[in-house]
Amino acid sequence: MHNRKQAKYSSYQGTIGVIKENKVKQSFHSEHPGQKYYADTTEFKLNGQKTY
Repeated sequence: MHNRKQAKYSSYQGTIGVIKENKVKQSFHSEHPGQKYYADTTEFKLNGQKTY
């Protein structure tokens, strides 16, 4: 019986695609909590390439 530590799985492969310029530049500051909500689309494929 061997007591070897198993390596933890990580799917992170570093930066793979090109990170595009933020053209939206919206202000997410609000005067009161709960006034604004937003979502982050981290990654999707476009023309066979990963886009962020």
